[in-house]
Amino acid sequence: MPRSFTDEDLRRTQLLAIPAAVAIQNSRLYECASIYGSELERRANDLHEAKRALEESEEGRKVSDERFQKVFRSSPGSILDHHHERRAVSRRERGI
Repeated sequence: MPRSFTDEDLRRTQLLAIPAAVAIQNSRLYECASIYGSELERRANDLHEAKRALEESEEGRKVSDERFQKVFRSSPGSILDHHHERRAVSRRERGI
């Protein structure tokens, strides 16, 4: 004959059910936090790489600008301006 549960068995089971449910929920939350943490770390790395690339690009732009300024200062007569007729003329041709 199968054994039936007593009131004491039921009380003990109920006492264990709440901590078990909390442990299961905590496990799920930890898993979500781990996933979000990994995603956050990946995005932070992406931002770091983008910042590094932007800084390199800015440095390259500064170098190009410096080179342009050197050329501009060294030979102002050969710099072309656009005339109102949309014909490129040198500053020397315009008498500047």
